Amino acid sequence: MEDSGAIHYQPGDLTMGYRLVFAILSLVAASAAWAGPLHDAARRGDIADVERLLLLGHEINAKDENDATPLHWAANSGHSAVTKLLIDRGADVYANENPACATPPPGAIIAGPPALTELLASQQVDLNATRTNGVTPLHWAAAGGHAVTVRLLIAEGANVNTRTIEGVTPLATAVAMGYDDIAIILRQHGARK
Repeated sequence: MEDSGAIHYQPGDLTMGYRLVFAILSLVAASAAWAGPLHDAARRGDIADVERLLLLGHEINAKDENDATPLHWAANSGHSAVTKLLIDRGADVYANENPACATPPPGAIIAGPPALTELLASQQVDLNATRTNGVTPLHWAAAGGHAVTVRLLIAEGANVNTRTIEGVTPLATAVAMGYDDIAIILRQHGARK
């Protein structure tokens, strides 16, 4: 039989079992260390760990290799309590300098509960912030079918007629995605295709 190079594990082969477990744990540890412990704790929503790491002096606005901060990780993961803690402790909501990424990231607006959108709006975060392609949080909320978030964004001053660089509006996005309820909300607030 020719050896294909594949790993063959036989039940009861503890040496191979330990090697596989060690390899998996090494990969997990490497991916967690990729962004730093504060980034990881924020991504997991572990408020106690975030507080502990801040007390130990971890930089609140530290950036990973994608220019994302712990605040971006917490907000994108929908962790309102950690997001609020980081903002209360002085995290800069505009710390991301990567032009391909909006600040705040649209995921912070649409992935989290409506309370997260309210929290970011209360911090005078620009809810019309765009990515380099002109996509705003309202586009993302419309594309995702998040009617409550669409209403919140509009109430907080999001521009219902903003256009991407291709000329696409949030209304056109909602219609294209088949979200008639969101299209109605947008039209009620003056949106045009």
